[in-house]
Amino acid sequence: FKAVMSKKVSMCKIKYKTKIEGELVNKSGSGFFCEINDDSIPFKKALFTNNHVLNETKLEVGGQIEFEYLNEMKKIKITKDRRTFTRKDDKLGMDYTCIEIFDADEINDFFEIDKTIFGNKNILKNKEIFVLQYPKGGKLKLADGIIMDILDNQIKHSASTLEGSSGSPLIRRYDNSLVLGIHFGGEND
Repeated sequence: FKAVMSKKVSMCKIKYKTKIEGELVNKSGSGFFCEINDDSIPFKKALFTNNHVLNETKLEVGGQIEFEYLNEMKKIKITKDRRTFTRKDDKLGMDYTCIEIFDADEINDFFEIDKTIFGNKNILKNKEIFVLQYPKGGKLKLADGIIMDILDNQIKHSASTLEGSSGSPLIRRYDNSLVLGIHFGGEND
């Protein structure tokens, strides 16, 4: 538990606006900073969250991402030099956004991605996890649970989450710096 909470410097609360029933509403989601060990991604340090938190329109050159990091508001400008990508594919269970982080962004700590997620994910079933999150846009919280099932690219887990937790990392309990996936939604049961 202490090791996971020490990684809070790898977390951020993302502020964004979205239209709900034709009205522009302020919302927040969770995000995390991660070192990437996968050669299919063209950069090595990134901010990860969900596509429904930061989508294509928010990643246009000239725009900026606003987030709370270590109790301070920060902004990342989207320039032609900063690489970004986002993917939303309900059929494949994909919902993520990745934004390149530069040294000048002054991010202090990064999670690592568990290489297991690129291989045989079934060995993760019934393993214990943590979810670091900003539920309802509030303070950073930790929830624990287990991996209940893995269907294609979706990891179903039992950790308790609320609105605002989208974009939170799923972290292996016994190797607290490794991210298994990104939380994107919940079910009532």
